[in-house]
Amino acid sequence: MPAFLILTVLLVFSFAGSGSPAEGRPVRARANGSSVPNLDIASGCQSVAHYDPANPGNYDTCVKAERAARGEIAKSWRSVPADRREQCLHLVTPPAIPSYISLQGCLTTAHDAAELAKKDRASPSGEQLPAEGGTTHLPRSARARRR
Repeated sequence: MPAFLILTVLLVFSFAGSGSPAEGRPVRARANGSSVPNLDIASGCQSVAHYDPANPGNYDTCVKAERAARGEIAKSWRSVPADRREQCLHLVTPPAIPSYISLQGCLTTAHDAAELAKKDRASPSGEQLPAEGGTTHLPRSARARRR
């Protein structure tokens, strides 16, 4: 099982209150805007390795993936709005498992959601909306005007 998948599952369980192996460990994670925060990826990767002891390479693979994710985050960190950084950092600090992969996913999802919201605000009021199955339906307000 890929290390990032195991890490994601562990992250979900940590939010469910089941107790995380990384719980209580200090993590310096402040969205100060100048640099990507330092997360304790070693503890997260140790957790991944612990849940799949049959694959001794999981720890090394996990650390490499986390470092690569941190490098990608560093490229755009300063341009991410502070409120978005804080919100996503909350998801990767104890009691959750510290993970740059999860942080990257959160930042990407938040960015995509903001872009969709911008497009939604910019669309004309009478625009036709695609429905399930690919057919197009008019918005309720337009249907009401047609009657």
